[in-house]
Amino acid sequence: MKALILLFVWCILLVVSWPIALLALVLFPLFWLISLPFRLIGITFDALFALIRAILFLPARLFAQRRFAVLPAMQRNVKLFDVGPAAMGLSGLSIASRLTLFTSSSPQF
Repeated sequence: MKALILLFVWCILLVVSWPIALLALVLFPLFWLISLPFRLIGITFDALFALIRAILFLPARLFAQRRFAVLPAMQRNVKLFDVGPAAMGLSGLSIASRLTLFTSSSPQF
């Protein structure tokens, strides 16, 4: 949509003043080439600030993850280290299929 509007404006400029329209047509790629290094510098600084932000917020993310993992289990009165079939997602399987899952030599994905 933006390109269509730009083309329409350029066509109007071509009708009104064709030398300026041709000059704009020639200078636009040169302007784009000159601005390319500044875009690369902007991308680099954006990545640098994202890295610094990730490093600064890492402790908060680690503590928040542990807190939110413990709170729902405490609210449901579930043992945190429950290793029963329901905790492992095996409640719908029969006993024989549970045994084959844990005794087979090939990994089950």
